[in-house]
Amino acid sequence: MGAITKAGNARVRHVLIQAAWHYRRRPVVGAPLRRRQQGQDAAVIAHAWKCQHRLYKVFHRIAEKKPKQVAATAVAGEMVDFLWAVLRDVDVARLQEELHAAA
Repeated sequence: MGAITKAGNARVRHVLIQAAWHYRRRPVVGAPLRRRQQGQDAAVIAHAWKCQHRLYKVFHRIAEKKPKQVAATAVAGEMVDFLWAVLRDVDVARLQEELHAAA
């Protein structure tokens, strides 16, 4: 928890900030996303949908009072928190075994 610092990988920070800018728009499930979600773990899809709605709200709540760049940085930090939650809640080893079995 806390601010995004300059410690760590600069490319990862850059990708997180770029991804955070996409939360300016309302989340929708279009045909391409629906295709990518086929066969995915339901818990992961539920986390992702919850994440999209929360990050959209966070971006706009912060952008009302502060510059949009600050809002994007805050959303990037929130994204990391959701990724952590997914990795903590989902049995990654089981998903990897299923992936290797399907290949």
